[in-house]
Amino acid sequence: MRLSSIFLVAFGVSLLSYPAMKLPVGEPYFAKDDTKQAEPIPKPTSPKTEFAQLNLGETGPPVQAEKDYRIVINIPATKLTLFENAVSVLEFPIAVGQLAYKTPVMRDELKELIWNPWWYPPDSPWAKNDKITPPGPRNPLGPVKMPLSDGVRIHGTSKPWSIGQAASHACIRMHSNNAETLAWFIQTHLTDKNDPSYLEKYKKNGSTSFHVKLDRPVTVDIIYKSVAFIDDAIILYPDLYGKTKDVKDLAMWEMFTNGVDPWQFDLSDIKKPSKKAEEISILKLIR
Repeated sequence: MRLSSIFLVAFGVSLLSYPAMKLPVGEPYFAKDDTKQAEPIPKPTSPKTEFAQLNLGETGPPVQAEKDYRIVINIPATKLTLFENAVSVLEFPIAVGQLAYKTPVMRDELKELIWNPWWYPPDSPWAKNDKITPPGPRNPLGPVKMPLSDGVRIHGTSKPWSIGQAASHACIRMHSNNAETLAWFIQTHLTDKNDPSYLEKYKKNGSTSFHVKLDRPVTVDIIYKSVAFIDDAIILYPDLYGKTKDVKDLAMWEMFTNGVDPWQFDLSDIKKPSKKAEEISILKLIR
């Protein structure tokens, strides 16, 4: 039985009797360089409805509402998740920016897919000896790139060993087959170019770039969330950029927002993981 049902009523009544909890501060949902910590993932703006509301003066079958698509990239978790109407439909491991070239925390929009992209070295010291690279197996962007703003991209990679690490120059790297899966899913749901023959065409003409505009943009939230609470377990991710000041406070906040009374548990020994994510069952932390 999930412990989240322990205090749904009782805890709300007795809340005032507990000492004040240090809740994370900062702008809603996102951690920036001048704030203390990250806060929970923002909720989607579109309602979770299957059909659009009908005009009472009209007749006929209900009009199906547009589905809401959103990508959430959690930097410490090195994970990308695609949501459809707030339900996770695809999830992939990624590589994020290394400490010297941090992936920025931001909200952005994906408006275009570029299949078989060219790679143009940026005007940066790390790329001063690199050359323009045509589409192909040696292209560092892989088979597809999904451009955001400020030069940040979601793309495949010619360095699959880097996935799961802080290894890029701010971009979001994916295994190339995963990048293809993500891009094709988005294309089939948000454009009229959804026939499999298009994907076959991109692969057959691997030296030619194909630009596909989306009918409407996909919101992309890049967040920094080093602590999560999932299925009565605290998940601790490596603090890749040194943004997490108090892991215990974040664990308490995650428990509280998921309907579990954090003061029923001993969190004194919770510490930041050094390299790999750690999962701690709260059953082991009961006072």
